[in-house]
Amino acid sequence: MSELPRSAFRFDPELVRAFVQDRLDDAGRATLADEVARMLPFHLQLPHRVIADLVAVTRHLGGDEAVLRWLDGYPGRPRVTARLLRVINLLDRWSGVPGVVLALEQRRARDPYPHALAGYLLPDTTSGWPAWAS
Repeated sequence: MSELPRSAFRFDPELVRAFVQDRLDDAGRATLADEVARMLPFHLQLPHRVIADLVAVTRHLGGDEAVLRWLDGYPGRPRVTARLLRVINLLDRWSGVPGVVLALEQRRARDPYPHALAGYLLPDTTSGWPAWAS
């Protein structure tokens, strides 16, 4: 995060306040959706003030899935972010299922680099901690 200016990781406090009070116009909601989409991928590294604003928006909308539905209603970065986060959530869910990991290990043992996927696969798929993550 040191490569980005701190101002890249903040919400306009008036936008958040107006949003949770249901007094934000369409243009303001679109601006806020873009700000949320910009912050959401960094939610684990954000400053506390930004997290508090993100939590306020999330609560107002009704939870994490509601945020993704809301973002999906706006074109550009909000929609792309919502859809990418859904894919990431899906991959996270399936990568935690031992049977899926085992099936991938077995498949990769037979054919480590299927022709169509050779340029996209990591060199190793195992149930252990991947070497590249160390």
